[in-house]
Amino acid sequence: MTHDSMPPPGPPPFDPGPPQQPPQQTYPPGTSYPAPPYHAMSPYQPVQPKPNRWAFAITIPLGVLMVFVLAAIQIPRSTEPASFVLGQASAWGMMPAVAVALLVFFLPNRVPWWLYGPAVIVGAAGLFVLSSFGPNAEPTASGRTEERAGLQLPATSGDWQLDRSEATKRHFEAQKTRARSELGDDVTIVAGQYLHGDDHTRRMGFSGVVTQPGTGLDDEIKDSPSRATRNYMAGAGFDDIDYFDAGPQGGALACGKGSTGQAKGVVMCTFTAAGRQGTTAFTPGTVTVEEAAELTREFRADVEIPG
Repeated sequence: MTHDSMPPPGPPPFDPGPPQQPPQQTYPPGTSYPAPPYHAMSPYQPVQPKPNRWAFAITIPLGVLMVFVLAAIQIPRSTEPASFVLGQASAWGMMPAVAVALLVFFLPNRVPWWLYGPAVIVGAAGLFVLSSFGPNAEPTASGRTEERAGLQLPATSGDWQLDRSEATKRHFEAQKTRARSELGDDVTIVAGQYLHGDDHTRRMGFSGVVTQPGTGLDDEIKDSPSRATRNYMAGAGFDDIDYFDAGPQGGALACGKGSTGQAKGVVMCTFTAAGRQGTTAFTPGTVTVEEAAELTREFRADVEIPG
């Protein structure tokens, strides 16, 4: 053997050979290829969109539209300031819109967009009806009035006759003096008592004030006859009251039944309109609250005179 034919010292050179392919796993036809493990565990998986993701974009504009529609209906009829009525209408219109949006947004199934509108309209209309015509609703049926009027004591009003006895006169003169000390000299006070023609044990007391423009009480009545009525009734101890149709003279009318102290069992009504406020009180057990409201409307037609 010659020197040139001898192999070189050391291990033979590494021959990797052709590349080896990993064995391929076959799946039956129609079988989805499984996701790689890293994809199944990835925190960056795409979020599936909500089936009703446009709920707020559809219902909120509908709610705004309902606010203006209800405000346009309510403002001409309400005794409240326009800003107050607009605030009421905002609650009536937006609460159903937000409620419907929240409900359908989180539902797992798609809700047709055209159902959003009827749901918002029905909800807003329901709140409007409950607030405007419920048992304790604010007065709206008569609308506000800017026409001022005075007050008088007619000799008769329906079945009622003015009590002209000296004892009654002294009592109501003292009452007027006390009221003037509280309200000042800028008001005209009218007060008296009426007896029922068929039963003199049935009595109706009346007291009223005529305000001067620019005074505190006059401004309070002008701003909101219903709130002025409620404040007066509460000050007299009648917290549980109901509003009634004030009649063609406008303003607000509320009545309630006393439950404590000297007012216990007494049914009292107060009407309030531009520049005047009048109160009737009936002997306990002689009339219901509803009957008192009707009698007060009739009496008011006789006691008010052009301002």
